[in-house]
Amino acid sequence: MRRSSSRSLSSVVALLFSFSVLFAGNDILTEILKSEATVTSFDPTLRIGIVQNVADLKVEGDAQMFGEDGRELGAIQGECRIAPAAGGKIAVCGTNYPGPSLTFAPKFSFMSVGGRMFRGKVEIVISGKGLTAVNALHIEEYVRGVINKEIMPGWHIEAKKAQAVLARTYAVHKKVMRPRTALYDLDPTVLDQVYGGLDKEDLTANKAVAETRGEILSYNDLPAEIYFHSTCGGRTASGKEVWGKEVPYLVPVKCDHCKNSSLYRWTRALSADEVSKKLAAAGYAVGKLKKVTVEKGDLRVAAVIVNGKRIEVNQFRKAVGYTTVYSNDFTVTLSGGKLTFSGKGFGHGVGACQYGMAGMAQAGKNWREILQHYLPGAEIRKMY
Repeated sequence: MRRSSSRSLSSVVALLFSFSVLFAGNDILTEILKSEATVTSFDPTLRIGIVQNVADLKVEGDAQMFGEDGRELGAIQGECRIAPAAGGKIAVCGTNYPGPSLTFAPKFSFMSVGGRMFRGKVEIVISGKGLTAVNALHIEEYVRGVINKEIMPGWHIEAKKAQAVLARTYAVHKKVMRPRTALYDLDPTVLDQVYGGLDKEDLTANKAVAETRGEILSYNDLPAEIYFHSTCGGRTASGKEVWGKEVPYLVPVKCDHCKNSSLYRWTRALSADEVSKKLAAAGYAVGKLKKVTVEKGDLRVAAVIVNGKRIEVNQFRKAVGYTTVYSNDFTVTLSGGKLTFSGKGFGHGVGACQYGMAGMAQAGKNWREILQHYLPGAEIRKMY
């Protein structure tokens, strides 16, 4: 790991967040690092778009209700239906309140939204196609709701600690650098990280979060841009090879610990006609499949050549199905009207291998050693 800098990471992150509204494009970091401004704290609140663009919404709990100006408007108890109303208002249990947003603050730490329980506050906003619910909560509470959605609940606690740091780092980087929308920082699906609120929390996940509180991965005093995937198949991939993104700590590393994954090695066979139809639906009109080959990159497949047409591998996997062509490390044969894929691993292969983390933890490695192995050159830092 790199040597620690004397600069406070939370100060730099907060400074970056503050200046992000003033500078655009790739010059943001340069401008901030030149600045002499002093910022001493970072707001650890995240905003998650837990329900998006629905006609109405059911909430349940004991919560105070506040308007957009922060003024208390009343309270709800029990189950309540919320829907847009005429004049830009929001109907709550049949009573109209001024829009475009209302915030519910639960009296007992959590409330139900759309049948799922969430910690923190919930903001209901009139959006372009109905209502959007935004869960505003502390990063640590968010990470509790992520771990067991992203890895297996029964894995060793050191693997869960590693995942907690990855999840926290990803969230901080998104909040500061690339919020999902103007309304919320992160999506609760695989577009960002799968977040389920209290649904998958357990004692070991919460312990993993508590024992790594505030810890993130950083590079040059800023939150690292991290990635993880299910199974690398024996060696991870570089960000440059997979996405054309050269990042110093997203480099290939050997992995001897993911062999317990059911997708360490895999084979899938599909009818050639089915693949042709899927490609056509995605905009690749290749016709009847006559010849299919792969174009290799440094370690993995760069593209699939179908009847002489080059299809970038990420687009090919998207068209055929990520759970059909499990990774970008495979061979393909066309015979007897069938296309057979034989591959290694599950996912893009960049960054931390989750089954590898589980294997390393089981072999006695701690969370720091695990992250140092998969993300060499990144530094583990405590934000708060």
